[in-house]
Amino acid sequence: MKSVSRKCGYVMGMPTVVAPPQSNVVVPQGGEFKLTCRAVGVPDPYINWRLNWADVCEPPRCQQVSEGGVGTLTVQNAQPLDQGAYTCEAINVKGRVLATPDCIVRIVSIPAPEPIPQLRAPPPEQRTCASPTSYQAPQGCLRCFCFGVTDKCRSSMLFRTKEKLFFAAEAQGVQLADQDGRTTPGTQFDFDRYGFVGHKEPHHGQTLYWKMPQRFLGNKVTAYGGDLSVKLLYEGPGPGRIEPLVIIRGNGITLIHRARDQESVFTPGREFTVTVPTYEQYYEHRDGRGSASREDLMMVLADLDLFMIRATHTDSQTKTIVWFYEVNIVFGFVWIRKVA
Repeated sequence: MKSVSRKCGYVMGMPTVVAPPQSNVVVPQGGEFKLTCRAVGVPDPYINWRLNWADVCEPPRCQQVSEGGVGTLTVQNAQPLDQGAYTCEAINVKGRVLATPDCIVRIVSIPAPEPIPQLRAPPPEQRTCASPTSYQAPQGCLRCFCFGVTDKCRSSMLFRTKEKLFFAAEAQGVQLADQDGRTTPGTQFDFDRYGFVGHKEPHHGQTLYWKMPQRFLGNKVTAYGGDLSVKLLYEGPGPGRIEPLVIIRGNGITLIHRARDQESVFTPGREFTVTVPTYEQYYEHRDGRGSASREDLMMVLADLDLFMIRATHTDSQTKTIVWFYEVNIVFGFVWIRKVA
């Protein structure tokens, strides 16, 4: 239910984004692009723009206009530093919301034609791997995986951005669940700290997990090679839990990640950030069959139906808080270092 109050005869309400910006924009280097976002609320929301969760470029090259709940961002003389994920942020006295999805902007340059050589050119640099592998993977030659369709792959021309989850007085679809993904009915969350979601009711003897919402599920193959980052805080003494920190499941395969150096990183009463690279060497089979293979992880990411992060970290925990998940996802059409 939206937050509504009365002041001076007016009904005041939190902003609601009714027209987010377009999802993808391709702009030639040196050109101009314009993004528009519309939100409603009382009073009219102010529209602010962010690039990769930071400030956009400064005037006069970047101009922001917000009037009547409609915000426009105009960027002139676009440069490579302007590409990335643009977020529309609607703000009024009742709160703020972020439009989803972000607009992914790609800046392309049109190279000049190469001169016609007058002499025979030297042979090209030999940068190949024996099929079916690819030389452009950061780990070296990486075996092609295409779900059994083919064993011939090439580098993707994609742009990596971040799928983020920020809590502004609502849980954004996050739930508490047990290790099998069964949610806890009647769970009460608190939002004592802006941007965080917390849970204060202790569940002694039971390990609970933050269960990710639907937009983090489905086909997430392009998350391979990226990072999962999450900021955690908990209160309560006692030895640390040994259950997995991350549980992912898809196509009938369940993989887990166990926190490394947990005793030195997990400290009650102190915020800390955990980052898990999305590579097979960081995951293992939940049923004890050993380490995950690249094929295992790709099959899970192809149809992810469960994604959870541990919320219970000690036996005597009294409070758990989570803030701002980030999962690197590939969206656009710029070359990245990831190879399928």
